[in-house]
Amino acid sequence: MPSVLSLHITPDCSLPKRCPFCYELAAKHSKAKPLQWFMDIPTIARDIGVEQAPLGGGEATLNPKQLLCLAAKFRDNDIIPNLTTNGMNRIKCNNLFGIISFSFDKYKISKIGLRNLVKNIKYYKRTNKETKIGLNYLLLDKDSLYHLPKAIGFFNDIIDNFYVLHLKNNPVDYSSNDIRHVLYPLAAIMKDRIFVDDSIQLLLKRKEYCHFGSEMMTIDFDGAIRGCSFAEPFGYLDKVSDLKDLAAKYPLQRCYKCPYTKNV
Repeated sequence: MPSVLSLHITPDCSLPKRCPFCYELAAKHSKAKPLQWFMDIPTIARDIGVEQAPLGGGEATLNPKQLLCLAAKFRDNDIIPNLTTNGMNRIKCNNLFGIISFSFDKYKISKIGLRNLVKNIKYYKRTNKETKIGLNYLLLDKDSLYHLPKAIGFFNDIIDNFYVLHLKNNPVDYSSNDIRHVLYPLAAIMKDRIFVDDSIQLLLKRKEYCHFGSEMMTIDFDGAIRGCSFAEPFGYLDKVSDLKDLAAKYPLQRCYKCPYTKNV
């Protein structure tokens, strides 16, 4: 069974306009479950062997009380909750999360503002001494790829880990050789602090298959169960009590080439 259970707990976002590559726009969804619906998941997740639970949205920090209650329930069941946020909102996290990762790309920065993002990252770092702070750097195009070293230099003092993500479901103008040219020197310098997603590792032939669908399962805000956020649902979870049975039937797949990367 998957050891990572990712929860998209809300479709709502704090940005005034959705990013054009938002994965919530890439799939059809039904009505969102109430946040209380998610509160029984941690106990069952423990029983099926889940070790980590990334929490996101939409923007999960729009509902801070419920988010922190859910994170605490995962902790009570010996599961590490992580948080992905766009960094617009400040909430008191009480060191509940193993990692707080901030999504970074030109669309979000144009809405949030670089100065505000830096202030908020510093706030989370200052108030969560036991939590790692990450930056999810999205490669939108060749320009963003070649600006990666500059971004790492800029955030180096306030970010613990950098996560480089490949754009999905959209064509890009960079090649696998461009990725090697930029990433390999960085990896040699920051081998313990820079990580790339599975689609990049597959492109560079550094990994045999993607862990989405083999080690990770996603539950969307409407109860849809997927591997990758872009994949078609395996099923729908109506009653949380059915999670154990659905997880046992979950079709573990080994994807050797990401079907959602374009023109690389």
